[in-house]
Amino acid sequence: MNELVKRETGTVSDIFRKDSFLLDIPQIKEIFLMQIHIAGSRYIRNIEEIFKELYDGEKLRLIREPDNPHDELAVRIEDSKGRKLGYIYRHENEAIANLLDAGKNIYGILKFPEIGEDGEYLSRFNENCIPVDLYMRD
Repeated sequence: MNELVKRETGTVSDIFRKDSFLLDIPQIKEIFLMQIHIAGSRYIRNIEEIFKELYDGEKLRLIREPDNPHDELAVRIEDSKGRKLGYIYRHENEAIANLLDAGKNIYGILKFPEIGEDGEYLSRFNENCIPVDLYMRD
């Protein structure tokens, strides 16, 4: 009975913040924010191989990079395996960066475009044009 037990401090959201976007939590409201396309994918090493492993509906992690030398509001996007896919475009990242800085749980869901009768995607889709829907859990 007198054994010391290490206890996690903080709220439940603090404890699960890193990977909580992967959890399906009942009674949590998911709010659609916007659709984006991932920027900078062409600079990612082996993006062609990573792209082949992505799947429709895959949850993506958003990570702030306030020390990024190119953009102080940079938001990096990673797949569910932790591989870097690119960034939110600079002209779209201010609100998302501010929400992440405020501790909000923001994540992305990969959205493959519809396929036409000819078997081709109805909109541009390749390793340099990856559409993502952004959501916030509240």
